[in-house]
Amino acid sequence: MPDFHKSDPRAFALSSVLALQASYDFTRRFGLAFASQLAVEVLPASEHVRSVPALQLMLHGSPYLELGERGTLLLDVQAPVGGALGGTTFALGVRAALQF
Repeated sequence: MPDFHKSDPRAFALSSVLALQASYDFTRRFGLAFASQLAVEVLPASEHVRSVPALQLMLHGSPYLELGERGTLLLDVQAPVGGALGGTTFALGVRAALQF
């Protein structure tokens, strides 16, 4: 088991994220956006991170309701699939996208 308290941080770290997103409008005002993200820790910020798998896949779904020409209300659901976080947590949120 790594000792997290004695890890030396690095001055430089590198992560890469590949994301794919699609959306479908069921009606003129209601639709669903779906995204998947694959994060790769190329150069970890700390040596102990090397013991954690470098790949993490996240799935993200957002049913949305358009509130007219200038706004959209979204319900976000996100969950990790596989990797270090797989099956351990999920996120739920509400957001508004407004145009001025």
